[in-house]
Amino acid sequence: MLKLWSPSKRKSLIFGGIKMISTDLSGQRFGKLIVLERDYETQRVKKSKDSIWKCQCDCGNIISVRRPNLIQGATKSCGCLYSKIAKEKQDNAFLLEIGKTYNDLTILKDTGKRNDSRQRIVECKCSCGRKVEYDLPHIKNGHYKSCGHHKQIKDIIGLKFDKLTVIKILHEQIPSDPTYECICDCGKICNRRYSYLTSNKIKSCGGCVKRESLIGEKFGLLTIIQEAENNKVLCKCDCGNEIVVNKSNLKNNHTKSCGCIKSFGEYQIEKFLRNNKIKYEKEYTFKDLKDNDFLRFDFAIFNENNNLIKLIECNGEQHYDKNNLLYNEKLALHDKMKIEYCYKNNIKLIIIDYVNKQEFSEKFLYEKIFGEEK
Repeated sequence: MLKLWSPSKRKSLIFGGIKMISTDLSGQRFGKLIVLERDYETQRVKKSKDSIWKCQCDCGNIISVRRPNLIQGATKSCGCLYSKIAKEKQDNAFLLEIGKTYNDLTILKDTGKRNDSRQRIVECKCSCGRKVEYDLPHIKNGHYKSCGHHKQIKDIIGLKFDKLTVIKILHEQIPSDPTYECICDCGKICNRRYSYLTSNKIKSCGGCVKRESLIGEKFGLLTIIQEAENNKVLCKCDCGNEIVVNKSNLKNNHTKSCGCIKSFGEYQIEKFLRNNKIKYEKEYTFKDLKDNDFLRFDFAIFNENNNLIKLIECNGEQHYDKNNLLYNEKLALHDKMKIEYCYKNNIKLIIIDYVNKQEFSEKFLYEKIFGEEK
């Protein structure tokens, strides 16, 4: 009687002198990996046509590997084997660097240290006889050429640089640019490099400048009334509204109001109209004047019967200067559409510009708005 056997139970068979790998790989060794069991879950998640097997490496790590990668020898470990080989190659390559000279620096030995980028830090001997430690890539690319003996470092201990007073030298890992311990006028201790101190790049501990109170100072129409979190302040606008603003936006003049005005010129015009009790409406639109959205005129002036008598546009440099960062072709097109609309409909349009930064005095605005009615 012919005895049959199940393929799932066999480990390997030999047919015609060729070793065949069985379907069940459990318990077999491939390089440093021992197969534990079939990993159905990973195979389902990855939607793999090949069977995936859970293996344990000699180093203790457990990984899942596709069957072809095991039997073809593509995967022999969890990765530790490659890491070991790579490290051996790097160490062998470094042995060839010992004794080599780059500029004034001769490489002596590996210190065993690594920088933040995992680059090898080596001990070198400078042509002047001094020993220093630098990372190898920067020596080879010429970033470090000597111990710094060519550069004269002045004694700055006790000297004051803006708000920082130098107390002592901390270390000379980079002899040409040592690090010093400093005390700020606010009392905080900080560490700063020689080059930053002497070039005036660093003026304080960095914290006291942020902590300087700006309460009471005015930026545009905004007056700071209270400090807030995340480098922000609470401001009160001249219109009475309160708003939280980033300090940097105030200092670089990016924010000048709570949003009640679009420009200083508009603010002055509205103030003039309000003081002279002139009927007006802001952001005035016409139903038949639009480009995707309705085009808005800055101000519309009405008579006692609430009839429209004239429109006012206050245009800054961005309306004329193509080099201005706010200038764009769409803005110029809208200006042209407004002018043509007023001309066709016989509406008086007054354009007040402040390209030359005129002062918006009462007299100036009166001449502009009502000058022709005298």
